[in-house]
Amino acid sequence: MIEIVPAQDTKSYTTKTYDVFLALIALWKERNMPDDSMDLFLSDIAKKLDLKPSGKALNSILEELRCLEETKISWVFSFQTKNNTEETYKGQRVLSVFNYVKIKERSQGSVMS
Repeated sequence: MIEIVPAQDTKSYTTKTYDVFLALIALWKERNMPDDSMDLFLSDIAKKLDLKPSGKALNSILEELRCLEETKISWVFSFQTKNNTEETYKGQRVLSVFNYVKIKERSQGSVMS
């Protein structure tokens, strides 16, 4: 069973939120499913969604990412260990790290971590 706890104090989820989530999964798979965080540009997500990387589209994607950042997923009895015992992973976040850096900040070498 997968339990998803929606983010509170954010806007409601829409099909656009789901599309952004699927785009993130696709980009993660294309990069060989790294265990660590990965750097993406909003334009990477826009391209995956067949959107032009315009200001309006990128702001929309950013809004959906902020919503997904606070979303928690629990994998209840979803994994079996080598000893055939079931394990539960609770409270994992869709986005464990979400640092948005503006182009101006990148060009000045001022990057958030």
